[in-house]
Amino acid sequence: EKIRDGRFQIIRQTSFGVTVRVHATSQATARRVLDIAVAAFELLASTMEIPLPLNKVDFVLVPDYDGGMENWGHVLLSENLATSGDDAHLTYIIAHELAHHWIGDKSTVNSWRWICLQVGAVVSRFLLRVDQAFQQGTDS
Repeated sequence: EKIRDGRFQIIRQTSFGVTVRVHATSQATARRVLDIAVAAFELLASTMEIPLPLNKVDFVLVPDYDGGMENWGHVLLSENLATSGDDAHLTYIIAHELAHHWIGDKSTVNSWRWICLQVGAVVSRFLLRVDQAFQQGTDS
């Protein structure tokens, strides 16, 4: 499946009833991001007390972009980060943006001055679990 001018490849996998799709110019990069995204999604979905009320989450790899940014059902992700070989940072960004689908998109604070609490909740509650799960998978 291709979008726009045919430069993007789309790969997908369904987990917990949600299709995770990655749009990237490279099939290998798309596979790498999809593997991390599905693992992070499965960990987050299994620890939440409420299911994610979406049928899909799209990751779009963007050149000349720094980090990641989530919107409801959609994550922009740095193509440079995805191809850097820095798996720890890539995993952190993917898990962080996915976690915002539960904390921040589904429920949120009523004022910008409290946004630090929302981000802190994502970091403290979920990213520690993601880190532990991915560390177990890399221990020799």
